[in-house]
Amino acid sequence: MDAPRTVEEMKLIGEKVQAPVMINLVEGGKTPYLSKEELQAMGFSIVCYPGVCTLSVIHVLQMILAELKSVGDTQKYKDLIGTLKDHNALVNDAYYREMERKYINGIL
Repeated sequence: MDAPRTVEEMKLIGEKVQAPVMINLVEGGKTPYLSKEELQAMGFSIVCYPGVCTLSVIHVLQMILAELKSVGDTQKYKDLIGTLKDHNALVNDAYYREMERKYINGIL
């Protein structure tokens, strides 16, 4: 069932489904936003937060882009902006560079 709208619906799903049950929680979505402990008690074994990364950066992104547009740089918010080093660590860039060296070396 997509997006249960009440706690009662959620409890019913957790009780009746005889298999691992997953639920998506979207900030501001239709499904009541409960704690992981409450969800586990209802029978949900997996909780996904599909929008948390995107939704969590909206306001900061708007603020930084407005600053860039009005002032012409982002120095005011440099402490909020990650570095290229941060990005590369997050995506494990070193692994992909090694794969390039291993499999593409000499081809291009």
